[in-house]
Amino acid sequence: MPDAFESVEEIAGWLRTTRNDLQATAVALAPEIGDVLDTLSDEPETLIARMSGSGATCFALCSGDLEAEGLAERIEAMNPAWWVKRCRLGGPWDPA
Repeated sequence: MPDAFESVEEIAGWLRTTRNDLQATAVALAPEIGDVLDTLSDEPETLIARMSGSGATCFALCSGDLEAEGLAERIEAMNPAWWVKRCRLGGPWDPA
């Protein structure tokens, strides 16, 4: 892992080199997780979509507030039963 990230795009790029070892099992047990990840991944604002931990939460990283707001509003409209929360990563992005 790099010592620090300069942007959310760098974080997304680094995440693309990693994986969640629980994802295949979680999706097999709860195919809805795969549906959520596919939905998020298919949206133009999404830099990367992942599940956290064992799949209780899925998330998408976007390049900025406007992109995240647009994505969240569209996801809420497409899937009103989903819980959607927008948040902002803090910076500078130092994993230490």
